Amino acid sequence: MKLDENAISINDLFFDFGHYLLDKRLDCNGLDMRYLFVDEFQDTDATQIRTFASLAQTIGARLFVVGDVKQSIYAFKGATDEAFDILEAEMKGNLRYYSLSNNYRTCSNIMKIMEKYFFAWSKEGLVSLVGVSFIATLLNYFTGGAFGRKWFMTYHSALLSPMTWVRAFTHILGHADWTYLAGNMSYLLLLGPMLEEKYSSQTLAGVVAITAVVTSIVNYIFFPGVGLCGASGVVFAFILLSSFTGFKEREIPLTFILVAVFFIGQQVYEGLTIQDNVSNMAHIVGGIVGSLLGYGLNKATRL
Repeated sequence: MKLDENAISINDLFFDFGHYLLDKRLDCNGLDMRYLFVDEFQDTDATQIRTFASLAQTIGARLFVVGDVKQSIYAFKGATDEAFDILEAEMKGNLRYYSLSNNYRTCSNIMKIMEKYFFAWSKEGLVSLVGVSFIATLLNYFTGGAFGRKWFMTYHSALLSPMTWVRAFTHILGHADWTYLAGNMSYLLLLGPMLEEKYSSQTLAGVVAITAVVTSIVNYIFFPGVGLCGASGVVFAFILLSSFTGFKEREIPLTFILVAVFFIGQQVYEGLTIQDNVSNMAHIVGGIVGSLLGYGLNKATRL
């Protein structure tokens, strides 16, 4: 009907193009393009993002996008501040991020005013984690620990039980008492925004999930009679990950060496001399995960 009335819009063209492209009904062999550039990427919607990604993959072109989600102004047309997360999912994580940290076109007074809003925005995912952890600890307190043992503590249980694998992730949300909760959440809120800015929220969520599962597996194997809960392993992963902010190719940053010596060295010493070896294990494992991911992520962005 739209074709008959000559009323096809730009959105219609994009939708139809993407639809035929995804259904592999377009012959793109004649398109000899090595690079596909998209500017103002923060103002694209999900359909456009999937089309760009599919086109780049179909013709074998390198996709290069430029954008800043803080400048997104087309929400009324479907644009979202999760544009880069959507693209990363479409490209199956095969992305490299390059950040421009210096602003040369905005005066410092405006930047100072806006920074508090951007800082609060970047902490949104972390605030959710803190909120769930608080609720989990509160419920654990009122149920005498029963709620935490069922949902937020990992221990040696049947491998075929779904709850074993659920707790492999959720144990980082439960805490033995309010002191541990306050300490861990303070570190996460302090380091999280900086790491989100550098690596993206989705990547940081992956770091949290990997750390949770690895510490759970190590605890399952080496401490079968002891339960593990708390986000201290994630905290140490964040600490070691943050030490790679000054990473240079073929160089191990001095900050990483110092952090590894002081933080991980202390945990090894306490693990050998103090009977609190389970929590020290989580710290060490979290630190190792953060170190490996920090090196891998920073090396990948400089290839």
